[in-house]
Formats: sequence, C-alpha cells, structure tokens
Amino acid sequence: MTRRSIIFIALGACILFLLYLNYQQKNSYSWKQHYLQDSLDPYGSLYFSELAEQVTGLDSLKILRQPIEESLPAEGLNSNYVFIGEGMNLSPEDLDQLLDYVDRGNTAFIASRVLPVELINNIYPIPCDSTDWYGLASTWDTTAQMSLNHPDLLPDSIFQFTFYARDRVTYYDWQFVSHQHVCDSLEGFTEIGKLQNGLANFVRIRYGQGYFYLHTNPMAFSNLSLLERQGVTYSELVLTHLHEGPVYWDEQSRISLGVGERLNGNSLFNKNLNDKSPLQFILSEASLAWAWYLLLAMGLLYLIFRAKRRQRVIPILEPNNNTSLQFISTIGRLYFMQSNHKQLALQKMRLLQVFIKEKYNMNTRELDQDLASRLASRSGVGLEHIQRIFQMHKNIASGNFVSENTLIDFHKALEKFYHNCK
Repeated sequence: MTRRSIIFIALGACILFLLYLNYQQKNSYSWKQHYLQDSLDPYGSLYFSELAEQVTGLDSLKILRQPIEESLPAEGLNSNYVFIGEGMNLSPEDLDQLLDYVDRGNTAFIASRVLPVELINNIYPIPCDSTDWYGLASTWDTTAQMSLNHPDLLPDSIFQFTFYARDRVTYYDWQFVSHQHVCDSLEGFTEIGKLQNGLANFVRIRYGQGYFYLHTNPMAFSNLSLLERQGVTYSELVLTHLHEGPVYWDEQSRISLGVGERLNGNSLFNKNLNDKSPLQFILSEASLAWAWYLLLAMGLLYLIFRAKRRQRVIPILEPNNNTSLQFISTIGRLYFMQSNHKQLALQKMRLLQVFIKEKYNMNTRELDQDLASRLASRSGVGLEHIQRIFQMHKNIASGNFVSENTLIDFHKALEKFYHNCK
C-alpha cells in the first residue's frame, strides 16, 4: 500500500468519525449546563422561558441575540430582563444600558452561578464588614433544599432539587451569597429565598425605580427541574416578582462557568474577555473539543511514523522475460533454413503434446484412438480432425523425407486445432 493511499484512508476514517460524532450529538441529549432557551436538553431552559411567557403575558417573550447595548430598549416601563446561565459577561456599554434600563423602573432577573463583578460593584450596597465583593460561596452536596419568602407559602415550605449527571445523582456546587455580604443594615437589599440552612440564594436589590433579582442557582430553572411539579411551583413563585409585560430574554451574554469564574472571580485573575485563550473556548464546546483532540492524535501518529528509520530506496528490478517462444521461433527458422522439414514437424507435434497435457491434463505418450476420443470430447474439436493430425504425425515420423507441402499441410492442421479448441 502506497503512502498516499494510507493518507487518504486516514483522512477518510477521520471524516467518518467526525460525522459519527455529529450524528450522535444530533440524536442524543446533551447533559452540559448550557441553559439555552430553545433547547430540550436536561439543562436547557425552554420550559422556564415558556412558563415566563405565560406568567407575564402571552407572546411577551423577546429573544436577545445581539449585545444588550443594541437590543435592550432604551425607553419604556414595566418590562423584564431575564438571564439564565452559568456565567455572564457584560461589556461596559452593556452594563450601562442594563443599569439605565432598571433605573427607569423595569425589572432584571439574573440567575447565574457567577455574578458579574462590575454589576455587583454598581448595584450592591456597601457590605456589612466593608470588604470588597469576592464572589459567591458554595456548599458541596447532591441535593439542595430551597425556600422562598412568599405570602402564598407556609413558613416551612421546602423545595428539594437534586443534581443529575446523565442517569446518576452526583455532587454539585450549590452557590449562595456569603454571610459577610448579608446583614440587616443593608438598605434596599432583601432576602427572598434561602438555600439549605438559611443561606441566601435569591435576593432583591433596589436600583433607582426598579429592582435587580439575583438568583445563584440556575439549575432550579432547568428543564430537568421543571419536569417535577415542585420545580414548576418554585419557578412560578419566582416569576411572580416580574412585571406583567414584555420579557427580554438574553441569549447573548451567556458564557461558561470556567470563563465566568476567570472574569468575575478573584481580583488576581485578568477580567478582560478579549484576553481569553482561544483554546479555552474550543474545549468548552464538545464538538470542537473532539476535533481538537483528534487533531492532536493525528499529529502524534504522524510524528511517530515519521521518526522511524527510513529504509534506503529499493531499486526497481525488471521482471524476467519468458524467452521460450523466441527459442522455439529460432529453432523453427533454423530447421526451415536447413530444409529439415521432418524435424520441424516433429517439434511442432511435441509442442502440441505439451499443450494438451497442460491444458487438459491428459497423458499424450500414446497417440491412439482413445486419446483422440477423449481429446475431442474435452477440446470441442472434431474427432476426424484430431485423427487426421495423429495420422499425419505418424506418417511424418515413419517417413524418411518430408516435403515442404506436407509440412505446410501439417502446420495448417495444427493451427486449426489451436483456433477451434476450447
């Protein structure tokens, strides 16, 4: 197999493998926590968006797929901005537009495991101990119990949420607002929901004429959570804090948890999204990650085979030529030039005997009637013609002189046999 063939086969195998992965992704649910509005994946948010549209008014959902600066209305009251995701990124222009939107009297609901530092610094009152905001705290468990301060609920009403990774329960980081950033002296700050044993995970912050509602557990609003009745009830109660009016659903500002922690976590990290490594985005997408790993594997295989000791060039050897026909032709011309017609005729008969032995696997030592009959049956040549050849050979072999005409007749008889045999 040539080197070019190996390369083509390897490329074909890679293409088939990528097509298979693409087919698998299209025909199976993704368990990634992406919270896409139009996704039916377990951690998509299609059900919650439909529920928000029902609570706030029919046909009120408007999807924002452009930056907030360009898509969030600069005028109007009694509308809602909604964001669901693991992380959130706001450019300075987007932040100014969102702050102005809420300041006019609208509502912003943000459910994210990582809250943008720039947003917190603008809307959060001075912390209780005068320390800077350093991000959300978390508790590690498989299940979380959440409660809401709502007039329609009993004081001990508990909603339980369990985290699943595919078909099994596993541990999860449940986020909450640290005690250092929650106290009675904060103005315009209200705890609406709690996690586990009194940990604040749903808060309201007044800003101008409107409110920011911050929730630290977007998993509570996933499709998987809303499959149960208690999840639907919890989401309905959360959505009662929104205005009855348009809902501007932000699909543009969502980023992964890792990128969100890097941008909005500890101040030691660089908070410039433009400095994000391209590889970080590639590895955050399943299809791109598979393509990247496949590329690395192919490069490694190339280096391994390329590094092997190269064998010297093997010279091309010409195939051996069969000179038997040339030899026979030379001998035939020699006999003909010497007018030795008898030897030439006998030589032709020997060639016929060799031909019969190899083609029909028949013993030609005795040229008798039995051989003629069997040869006629196998070759398809008439019995009379074969008997004529045998008789002519017998006459030539027993005679002392063979004329040129006799040799010619014998040659024609042989050629007729070769031409008609099967």
